[in-house]
Amino acid sequence: MKLAVVIGVAHMSMGVVMKGLNALYFRQTVNFVFEFIPQIVMLLSLFGYMDYIIMVKWTTDWDGREDRSPSIIATMIGMFLGGGEIPEKTDALLHDAQYQKEIQLRLLVVVLICAPMMLIPKPIIEYMF
Repeated sequence: MKLAVVIGVAHMSMGVVMKGLNALYFRQTVNFVFEFIPQIVMLLSLFGYMDYIIMVKWTTDWDGREDRSPSIIATMIGMFLGGGEIPEKTDALLHDAQYQKEIQLRLLVVVLICAPMMLIPKPIIEYMF
């Protein structure tokens, strides 16, 4: 199941990159700047990070502490709803809990900046020109 998620994110990334290449080829600067760049950054901030923690979890030896193994879904939910908090009674996937929380908060800020960048400027620019 996790491998399917990794492959799916790779396919989505390839589609967004193709959209960016089309915008460059057709010299659509507004599409490139206000669609492609925020989309690829947002995609990699959310799902690229999720793929990264899937890989980290796969490569970590959990022998003797299987009960402390974090859930990827709980980690992603905690990133949004808990402000990056690590679920209780689980170990952090990255160096330590505080480091993982800081990384997740920074990625969340990036996502929150990218969302309005995709929605607001392009309609305004197209309306004015």
